[in-house]
Amino acid sequence: MSDERLQTQPTERAFSLTSTELLVVVGLACDFTREDFEKGLNIGPNGLEADKWRIAEKYQSRTKSDGLHKAIVDVVLRRNVFVEVIIAQFFKRGLIEKGIERFAGDPMERLDVGEQEMLRLMYQGLPRIKIARELALIETDVGKGERAICGKLNVKTTYAVVAHLAFENQRRGLL
Repeated sequence: MSDERLQTQPTERAFSLTSTELLVVVGLACDFTREDFEKGLNIGPNGLEADKWRIAEKYQSRTKSDGLHKAIVDVVLRRNVFVEVIIAQFFKRGLIEKGIERFAGDPMERLDVGEQEMLRLMYQGLPRIKIARELALIETDVGKGERAICGKLNVKTTYAVVAHLAFENQRRGLL
């Protein structure tokens, strides 16, 4: 798969996120779990879900996950002082050992062709149902594929997978 198919440009929406929403996006990019948000950032499950939906709405997405994938790509591409301060606070609080940079190496090298195509579509912010249609799969197979990708990349969430690819593309100057 050619790298050109993975390119995307940041949007102006990243600047419309509130400070809490930015914390959520960076936390998701750093592979936070619900427990990490609750214990480390005092964002409970209900608040977290509400923030995720608000972020998805700002990215004009019908599903939460595709809106969050778009937000993560935006934030990684726009690494600015605010994002750096958040990551520094995550380190200080012991929530992470490394920032987004911990995703060393090209994630595509660890995936088979089908998984690469699925990741390309996730990176574009497509919801599972559209990914399933595009790849001629059923939606549950897309979920299984996402879990396989997470396992191969040693992360817990598809949000971290998308952050991994965005960071690598940025590092390689593909964005």
